[in-house]
Amino acid sequence: PLNRFYGRQLPASVFLLPLLVVPNICYIRLMGATGMTKKSKELWMAIIGASFWGGSGAAAQYLFANTSMTAIWLVTVRLLFGGGIMLLIGLARHRDQIKAILSNKRDIAILVIFAFLGNFNSQLTYMLAVQASNASTATIIQYLSQS
Repeated sequence: PLNRFYGRQLPASVFLLPLLVVPNICYIRLMGATGMTKKSKELWMAIIGASFWGGSGAAAQYLFANTSMTAIWLVTVRLLFGGGIMLLIGLARHRDQIKAILSNKRDIAILVIFAFLGNFNSQLTYMLAVQASNASTATIIQYLSQS
C-alpha cells in the first residue's frame, strides 16, 4: 500500500503535511505566470486559494483525529515552511527588495509583530477550533467573527 515504506507504517502527516504548505507554492507560480489577463489571474488565485484553504482545514482535521499532532505544532511548522519557501523564492526573484526590507530594523519589527499577532494568531485560533470540533464548525466560527 501507499502508506508503507520499507515495511514500516508511515504516519499520516507524511502525506498530508504537503497539502498544508503547497498553497504558497501555487500562489507564487501563478504570480509569475505570463500570457494571462489580470482578471483571469485574479480569478485563478481566488479559486486556488479557496480550494487549498478548504483542503487544509480538512487535512488538519484528519491529522488531529488520527495522530497525536497538536494545533500549535501544525501551525508553527506550516508557517515556518511556507514562510521559508516564500522567502527563498523572494530572494531568488527580488533579492534587492528583500535585502532592503531585512536591513531596516523598523521593517523587521513590523514583520515580526504582524507574524505573531496577525498571522500566527489567526492561523492558531482556526486550527484550535478545528482540533476542538471540526473544519466546518471552525469555518463558521471564523466567518462569524467581527474582523
